[in-house]
Parts: sequence; structure tokens; C-alpha cells
Amino acid sequence: MQLGRHAEAERGLQGAVAAFREAGDLTREAQSLETLGALHFGRGLLREALGPYRRALLLFTPDHPHDAALTHLNLAECHVYLGELTQVAHHLDGAARLHEQHPSAQTFGWLRRVQAVMALQTGDPAQALALLGHIQHGDRSLQAEAALLRARAHRELGQPDAAQAALRDASPLGLRTELEGALLSGDLDPVITAARHEEARLELVTALLSRAHPDDLTEALDLIRTHGYLSLLGSRAAAPLASLAQDPATRALFPLRIQTLGPLRFTHAGRQVQLGDFPTRKSAALLVALALSDHPQSRETLADRFWPGAKNPLASLQTAVYHLRATFGVPVVGTERGLLHLLFPVISDLAELRRALRSQDLTGLAELLRP
Repeated sequence: MQLGRHAEAERGLQGAVAAFREAGDLTREAQSLETLGALHFGRGLLREALGPYRRALLLFTPDHPHDAALTHLNLAECHVYLGELTQVAHHLDGAARLHEQHPSAQTFGWLRRVQAVMALQTGDPAQALALLGHIQHGDRSLQAEAALLRARAHRELGQPDAAQAALRDASPLGLRTELEGALLSGDLDPVITAARHEEARLELVTALLSRAHPDDLTEALDLIRTHGYLSLLGSRAAAPLASLAQDPATRALFPLRIQTLGPLRFTHAGRQVQLGDFPTRKSAALLVALALSDHPQSRETLADRFWPGAKNPLASLQTAVYHLRATFGVPVVGTERGLLHLLFPVISDLAELRRALRSQDLTGLAELLRP
């Protein structure tokens, strides 16, 4: 693994798993599986890592609660980058329960670290810093990982000096620390070369999105689709990728989320748009009408509905469509045979509200109505 001879390392670990299983040494079999999962994770092969981690979890439970909790956290981190939030919550809860039953400052620290990863991936660097502030354990690996996350959080908050200071404590992490430094300096070429050499796919995608040459974006989107890094599509760096979505399958990766309960808000490809961000209120209203309709709308009907007194309602409608493109940075409205429709699938809180009402999901209703 240290030499980067990944195929040989994988064969060796699979042999170890088989040998320990035959010898009846369940603990070392689980440790070998855990290391195999880590090998896959380091190469960005997250789905391949899930199998070994899950098998290790079964072997660690119930006799090794500390190891089982850490494996829960490894699984949670995989699911964070895969965008599978239900599974993230499941494994974080599993780790938290084991920590409650068998308290450990080390387990608590790693739990806070993965929660901070989740906060960063969902666009809340301030919350990530608050979580990282609770880590007190002297585990050097944990301290380095926490320092790297602090550097990222400070960078995303626009605090480069604090980010650079945090990076000094993350130096043992090699390429990942170099990537964070390159994101601060803007000199990404050496890191991209190193990530290719080390087959570090997650780091490569992050660097490609930041450098953002046209070929970089195409390669990044291919890697994201191939390996399922769906959470990266919700980051601000991924916004230019939406312009590459020219077919329904790719557009499905970039749903338009609309919040109508409380302040109106749209989220698309890492970009959040509120009512005040639209050039006109009618352009926002047009988008709401298209988003909440279950079928395409006639251009004439929409023009007469929103601009009944205009000299040329259709021209006003076309201007509003242009405003929507400028607001989101990509075309979001398509026209076919005189009908307007959204180019991207829609996820609306009204649909979620209807589902919660039908199923009498009081917790879900409370979450939806809180805004």
C-alpha cells in the first residue's frame, strides 16, 4: 500500500482474510477486511469499500464495540460522498449508540470528525468548526484529520490565514494536505499529477473541479458518474458541471430543489437562489409555476397569465426565460412545440408535505414546516 502497488496489496489482503477465516481468527479477519476497505477508500472506490467494511462490522459486533463503532464511521464517510444520507444517519447513530454503551474519548473524537465531514459536504463550514472544537483526544492521526477539516472549513469561510495555520498540523496526511494547500494557492497542476499517479480519485475530482478547464470538467463529471460521488454535485465548485448535462440521464444528477414553505429558495448544482436573487419577481413566479406543474405549459397561456397588460406578452415571457438562465448560469427552461418545461427534474417541499400528510408523519411535517 505504501508503495502504491494497489493490486498486490489487494491480493495480499484478500489472502489474509481467507487465511484468518480458515484459522478461525475472527478478529484478524475483521482487521484485514477493515484494511481492505481502507485501501479501496483511499483510491476513491467507495462502493468497493462498502463490502469489506460491512463484513468487518459483522465480525466486530458484539465483542469489539470500539472497533465496531469505528467501522460504522468508516461506512458513514463512504455514504457521505456517495450522497446516501439515510445510510449516513444509520451508521452515525450506530456509532453513537456504541459510544454511549462503551464511552471512549477516541471514539467520540472520530464521531465528531465524520459529523464535521457531513457538515462540510452539506455546505455548513461553521458547524464543522464547532464540531471539530469538541475533539480532545491525543490520537495523532485523529488530530491530523481534524486539522485538515479545519483548514477546509476556514478556506470555505474565506479565512485563508487560519486555513494555512491549520494545515501545518495536517502535514502527515500527504496528498490530501497538499490538495488543500493547492486549493488555497490555486496551483493545482502538481496535485493533479500526483493524484493521477496515486489513483486518488476523490482528490483528483476535487482538484479538477477547482482548476475547471473544459477538459477538467468533462473528466470530473465522468469520474463522479462512474464512482457515484453524488455529494460533490451539491458543492459550489460543481456548478459548472450542470452546463455539461445535455441528456435526461445526466440532468437527473442535478435536480432543482424548491422550498416554497417559508422563504422561497431554489437549490441547483451547488447554487442557492432566493427571491431577491432574481432580476424580477415574475421570473421567479414563472419558475415556481413550471416547477410545481406536472406537465409542460403553453407559452401563450403563461404569457397571458403573467403579463396580461403587456404590448407583447410573449416577448416578456422570453425575457423572463433569459433571466432564469442568467440567474442559474445554465438553461433551466426548454421549449418544444410551443410548450415550456423545466430541463431538470424537480424536488419540491410541497410534494414532501403531501407525502408526510398522507402517511401522518408528524416528525417529517415538523421538519418541513420549521422554515
